[in-house]
Amino acid sequence: MNTEEALQFLRENQPLPPDDQLDDRIKTFEEVRQFFEEHIDPRCLELLLNAFGDGSGFGVYQLVEDTIRMYPPDLVVPILQRTLCSPSHSVRYWNAQVAEYFSHESLVEPLARMLEEEDPDLRWAAATALWPYDTPEKQTILREHLQHETDEELRGVILEDLGET
Repeated sequence: MNTEEALQFLRENQPLPPDDQLDDRIKTFEEVRQFFEEHIDPRCLELLLNAFGDGSGFGVYQLVEDTIRMYPPDLVVPILQRTLCSPSHSVRYWNAQVAEYFSHESLVEPLARMLEEEDPDLRWAAATALWPYDTPEKQTILREHLQHETDEELRGVILEDLGET
């Protein structure tokens, strides 16, 4: 595999299909992910971060953050700002997982919007990604969100983050 083949695969899989339709593409995706860990090329970043399909990718999606962390925050953060607002549920979810490692004030707003999602998994992902922040803005966002959060476990996590447990 070379860079152009790897980029082309990613371009053709924006996003990958749901787990129940993934077939051998997940194996190729894993090869591409590993390739860009060893052959740094910033062109892969947005393509990798928009490739998440519905599901877990059979454990491969969790490994994407390892690859993304090989790249400097000044390249990753602007892309995360966009991908956290993707129309794709799975792209938003997995990018919140990645955002946890790139704490930057520009990510607070898109993560705060995710706290308003109907899907509790997205709210959990956003709350977890906000954990490393120690800003008054985060405190305000979490306090406001607590007023209408219905998931008791998530309420506990937020209260713990706020230092109120």
